[in-house]
Amino acid sequence: MNLPTANTFRDLLVHDHERLDSMLTSILELVHVDVPQNLDDPWTSFEDSLLSHLDAEEMFLLPGLAKHDVLGADRIRNEHAKIRELLAEVGVGIELHMVREEQMVELARLLRTHASMEERLLYVWADTALPRGYFASILRRQRATWQRMTSPPKAPGNAAGKASPGLPVPPQSHRTDLA
Repeated sequence: MNLPTANTFRDLLVHDHERLDSMLTSILELVHVDVPQNLDDPWTSFEDSLLSHLDAEEMFLLPGLAKHDVLGADRIRNEHAKIRELLAEVGVGIELHMVREEQMVELARLLRTHASMEERLLYVWADTALPRGYFASILRRQRATWQRMTSPPKAPGNAAGKASPGLPVPPQSHRTDLA
């Protein structure tokens, strides 16, 4: 799924819900046919994307919603906490190659119900109440996440033994008595 041309919070974040649902559906298919060894990379991408999505909502949308609808904002925060808890449980199951299909189905159900509520409550409110700068900030964050998900992985080093950009270079020994 490509980055959408979005002009509203609802357009952008509904598209992200669809992208996340597609990712989770692919993972569910792998769990259903019992190939746990193939879950690590798709799960890591999904988890990173979902956490980025939740973080953006909590950083840019929920503080404003809390001023307008305290109960609605609290409900969303509580659901985010449940999602994170279940995400951690499923992640451990995937790491141990012991993930249960029932857990994955429960996560999918929770996310779909939650997304539907956000689309009706949070995003409609955000489009009418929040400054445009918040939209630009979320769009920038989502672009960065989507780019990470579609970029090829970086190698840990190269043939010359130099570290890749962003990785620390191992210190060189300055001792001369090691020869």
